[in-house]
Amino acid sequence: VEVNGVRGSGEALVAEIQKSSMLRMVFARQAGSSGAGPAGTSGEPSLLSADYWIEIARPPRSILGVDIEMVDGRLVVSGVTGGVVGEWNARHPDRAVRPGDTCVEVNGVRGAGKVLVAEIKKSALLKMAFIRGSGAEAAPPAPPPPPRVTSEDILADIDAAERAVYGHEFNLLSSGQAKVMVDDKALREFLQRITAIRRSQLDMELVKHAPDLRIDLDAVLRLVREHPASEEVGISAFMDIAPDGKAEGAEVCRRALPGAVALALGKDPSDTQSAWLFRAAGVAVPRDVAALDLPAWLKAYRLCVRMTRLRRQVGA
Repeated sequence: VEVNGVRGSGEALVAEIQKSSMLRMVFARQAGSSGAGPAGTSGEPSLLSADYWIEIARPPRSILGVDIEMVDGRLVVSGVTGGVVGEWNARHPDRAVRPGDTCVEVNGVRGAGKVLVAEIKKSALLKMAFIRGSGAEAAPPAPPPPPRVTSEDILADIDAAERAVYGHEFNLLSSGQAKVMVDDKALREFLQRITAIRRSQLDMELVKHAPDLRIDLDAVLRLVREHPASEEVGISAFMDIAPDGKAEGAEVCRRALPGAVALALGKDPSDTQSAWLFRAAGVAVPRDVAALDLPAWLKAYRLCVRMTRLRRQVGA
């Protein structure tokens, strides 16, 4: 009845068999046929009666990323926390595991919840079939649209703009959960894109901000504000305008900031066409400031980088 996830007429199944060297086939027994299935399977739901299935690999030291509870002997999902299941959800939104879903089969084994748990614990490769929770049979709701954030919003309140944009992305990768496991691949790629944290230092920073190994949006935003850009680039740029290391006039600093930001983030045509970097520099170094020493310069540099990175992301 199914070949490699394809269902339909006999001709469609034959075509799939002929073109594939690896086959995953699902069969339905005829009524009255003999032959017992695996232990604990009699009378239990199979892939044929499930709403969807997932197929995941669990590398050593990885996290499954799903909380489960026993409800009347059934294995019911109570939450998705990231891990390999969170990665599956991000790649397959049409077959995302959601709270309230019931696992009915693991690697061909069916039975009570404790039987399925035993199979999950002993296997690194998992093919799991689920029935949607009550009221979840309909297609999953479309993700909310990204917030509309303009250049003026970013200049007016960078903290609020970051929370809106990065909070939206965090909500998508966490499947709406408040926290994500720090080993979640999507989370780590997200942080590499919105901060300047080196890959070699990412584990240390994550543990510092998420000692329970589960990180929330507030901690993500702290990382964004603490590590927006390379400090080495910022210091080098200041020494170019103040070789003696002493304070430099504010106007000189404003003119130098666009070049420092371009070095930190790379050049982007939209920055120069809209004079964005000079506007951001004006916000980072207000008109009532007369001069900047190195700490004040670095503060302005970090702020300017944050504004520019966010603007590039939203295309404002």
